[in-house]
Amino acid sequence: MIMGKTDPPVAPVWLTWNPSTTTLRWPDHPADQPSVVLPLGVQSLAAACFRQTRPSPLELERAIDQVEDALDGLGSVRSSHQMLATTDPTLLVLAHGHGQQIPSGVWLLTREQVEMLFQRLVSAALGHPSADAGLPADQAAYARLLLLRELMHHLHFDAVQVQPQDGAM
Repeated sequence: MIMGKTDPPVAPVWLTWNPSTTTLRWPDHPADQPSVVLPLGVQSLAAACFRQTRPSPLELERAIDQVEDALDGLGSVRSSHQMLATTDPTLLVLAHGHGQQIPSGVWLLTREQVEMLFQRLVSAALGHPSADAGLPADQAAYARLLLLRELMHHLHFDAVQVQPQDGAM
């Protein structure tokens, strides 16, 4: 459930991707360990799992397994936060087309919207070529969407705020 109007605002968990890592930065983590770093990133996941521009069902399963293995390595890390936040430009494009704008130029994608986008990717992988119409058509974009979906599902995030890189939250 996304915060209601009476809930106090809670700082989001920041999501950033590097070629070979994914970083989650909790605002209330102890100062000596402000981040959790997963040992896979958008480019490394795409290179390890995707052989085609549009991943096959087997390639998607292989990528999901890799993400789940990395998440299992986190042990008991779970979020009391309901919201992720990022300035990722690919996710901003997806949010413009499939999310909703909230104040200050920030866009919101709910877990359900991310799941719908991912299901379109799965449908395309199963041979429905029009299913991924409007989605960025490159391996890194598919890896981002898969990673985001798995993070939201396994760490129980309800939504992701996506803001322009030059914007302030």
